Order: sequence, then C-alpha cells, then structure tokens
Amino acid sequence: MFQRSNIPRPENALKRAEELIAVGQTEAALKVLHDVVTAKKYRTWQRALEDIMMKHVELCVELKKGRMAKEALVQYRCVPYMFISPMVPFYRS
Repeated sequence: MFQRSNIPRPENALKRAEELIAVGQTEAALKVLHDVVTAKKYRTWQRALEDIMMKHVELCVELKKGRMAKEALVQYRCVPYMFISPMVPFYRS
C-alpha cells in the first residue's frame, strides 16, 4: 500500500503555525511552515504560499535559522520573480 503524506494544505499550515506561535511554540511553527515550503507537492504559486514564506522568513530571522531560510528560498525560487520580489527587502531587514 502507499503511505499518505502528513503535509497539510498551505492554508491549514499557516493557521496551525499561527496557533503554535500564540502558545509560544515558535520552533514547532517553523517546522510546520518549513515542511510545506519544501514539499514537492506545492510547486505552483498560491497566495497562501506567499503568506507562508513571509511568516517562515520572519520566524527564521527571529530564531536565527539562516540555513533554514536559505533552503526555503531556494525551494521557493521556482515561483515567478514577481512573487519573490516582496520577500527580498523583508529578508534583508
């Protein structure tokens, strides 16, 4: 039999991450977002993925996880540039 993936839909992942942040579990929230960003399942652009990337980069900066941010941005680069351009100034600040 095949094994089902435990990766949530992007909308659900963002909601779950915000719930985890609200209770102080930022590491777990980052893990949830990172799993969605690096999943091969979600390679086409969706508005929820842009929001996830913004939150992911924010958490990576807060937790000083530069390598995770870089890995996520490399995975996200297959998305057209016009959707990445808001990320660059956000990541630099």
